[in-house]
Amino acid sequence: MLSAVGFPLAQASASSGAETFSFRQVLCFAPAVRALPTPQRSNAKLQCLPAYRIVPTSLQIHKSPNNSTGYFENVAPDPHLREVPDTANVSNTSSVNVLLSGVNATTSSVRYVLGPALLTSLSVSSADSTQLNGQWVVNYGLSVHGALLWDAIARRNFHGEIAVVANGMVYSVMIIEPSQRSYTQLGGFGEINGGLTQSEATVLAGQMWQPKKSGQ
Repeated sequence: MLSAVGFPLAQASASSGAETFSFRQVLCFAPAVRALPTPQRSNAKLQCLPAYRIVPTSLQIHKSPNNSTGYFENVAPDPHLREVPDTANVSNTSSVNVLLSGVNATTSSVRYVLGPALLTSLSVSSADSTQLNGQWVVNYGLSVHGALLWDAIARRNFHGEIAVVANGMVYSVMIIEPSQRSYTQLGGFGEINGGLTQSEATVLAGQMWQPKKSGQ
């Protein structure tokens, strides 16, 4: 199971086709977009200034009874993105950076600059929403090839942040194995949490995977 800390707001290979669900690397945060009387800046070439990039060295680990707490400290939103709107038509952006708001954008002003899609529903073999200890989560399984791909991605992004994206919004953000000093193989199963409502968990699970109907 994926060892990660979820925050409110996890394809056999990245595809250039339509995409409704993906895991993407969090590159930096962006402020809430500022309403302007003139057209906003294009987000065609999204880049984070070096001082605001999220890198594993900015991860601060704090031991706790469950030994799984970690967070990014003193990483402010990149101010030069304040006038850049969210990316439109995310379904056609698998190979490029995007700027997206969280699914709970009404309660959080933070937006996310994300890298290209790392994993999509093509690699998911099962997904379901359930309530665990009073919180709604999504449990998922990956195909054999998907598990190998995700393990390689997680190893490359050890102590990095990965966003869970569906329908053009960030549903959750997780840190890869924040409590561990060295990388441990994840396996083909994981859990997505981070303050999801029942409706959000249900929608996310449905975007990640749909069971085949009889005869398919």
